[in-house]
Amino acid sequence: PIRQSTLDAGRPILPDNVPTGLNRSTQPDVPMSDYTIGIRRTAYVSQAFKDLVESVEPGIHQFFPLTVKKMGRKVIGELFLFVVCQRLDALAHDL
Repeated sequence: PIRQSTLDAGRPILPDNVPTGLNRSTQPDVPMSDYTIGIRRTAYVSQAFKDLVESVEPGIHQFFPLTVKKMGRKVIGELFLFVVCQRLDALAHDL
């Protein structure tokens, strides 16, 4: 389903109020995933995931850097907020 309140609706967003940090509550020695879903289907992705997507669809999607901290203090890494900016026209309009 395409919803206006999610970041996977296929449209770019304005970067004006995009967060720059993320608080992680799990143990810092547990590796961060390449793709993690947050609330409202927000996707947090690694540099490796970003590089892969950019190699297939360069310049189409938005990636906003996020500094990841453990309990708001110690920096433990970096992820990207991933915004899907393309919709597929998969309907058979003649039917």
